[in-house]
Amino acid sequence: GCELIKQKELRETMRRESPMSEDVAFSSEDFGVSNDMQGWANDINSVEYSYGVIPVSWNFAQLMGIELIDGRYTNRQDELQSEYLHNYLFNERAMKMFGIDLTYSFGEDMRIVGVMRDFNIRTLQFPIEPFAFVVEAEFEYKTTMPFVFVSYSGDGDKVVEAIKQAADKIDPTYPVEVQLPDQRFELAYRQEQQTASLISWASLLSVVISLMGIFGIVSFEVQFRRKEIAVRKVFGSTTAQVLVRLNSKFLVILSVCSLLGGVFAYFGVRAWLGGFSYRTELSWWVFVAGVAIVWLITLGVVTLQSWSRANENPSKNLKSE
Repeated sequence: GCELIKQKELRETMRRESPMSEDVAFSSEDFGVSNDMQGWANDINSVEYSYGVIPVSWNFAQLMGIELIDGRYTNRQDELQSEYLHNYLFNERAMKMFGIDLTYSFGEDMRIVGVMRDFNIRTLQFPIEPFAFVVEAEFEYKTTMPFVFVSYSGDGDKVVEAIKQAADKIDPTYPVEVQLPDQRFELAYRQEQQTASLISWASLLSVVISLMGIFGIVSFEVQFRRKEIAVRKVFGSTTAQVLVRLNSKFLVILSVCSLLGGVFAYFGVRAWLGGFSYRTELSWWVFVAGVAIVWLITLGVVTLQSWSRANENPSKNLKSE
């Protein structure tokens, strides 16, 4: 009752005071960024089916530009007349799963008005599921619709201000939060962005710590083997041969670490991507490229650390013997 009156007031106020506002629609759920929705069930052809439902105003599907493949959009009369309590716009997935068409009758107070082309009602972690918009006739227990959606042209910031002013005129005590489409999509995938950022920083920190460890190990190894290097130089070994010998030990360590790291990384990323119904495929070259970069950095550090020792005068390290 009262909530519906405020919806009408807000729609008229927006149209009257903000020329950029093209249409105003309402929903019971935060459509497009929330993964929560009501779940309803019906006995269809002696089988109970459950599906997601969002009660909306009669013009919601039109405002959102949702395509129909059969039937018609809901209209203002569907909200005003009392013959049917629930007027459904089902998606393709629901109609195929139920095995029905527009002629199917749920009962005296429910009907299917149109069929929507399948689209993602929730974020991309979830597959397309049986779903319906429902427009309810004006009864006392009509579902409250606290979420307002405005289609507009022009400057989005000005429209946001117009929405706030219109809401304030109707009920100045009611808290209003307005978001533009870009802000809503950012909110929907903020967790994934934060996860990606954490992984990136953790990976960078791991590489830095690893390089510090390698630097220390190489310094110790070269210092410990300085007399061996001197003896090999005396017996005719070239600098390149000495460097190859010093690097060979680290190549074995790198090979073992790369194998273990690659396996853990593969299954870790695969498990994370498994949480998304829509995801990229894992490519082998990503792991090969990662291993190649680590090898180049490690061998570069080892070679630079070993170069000075390999080029020292052997007599300097052997004179105490």
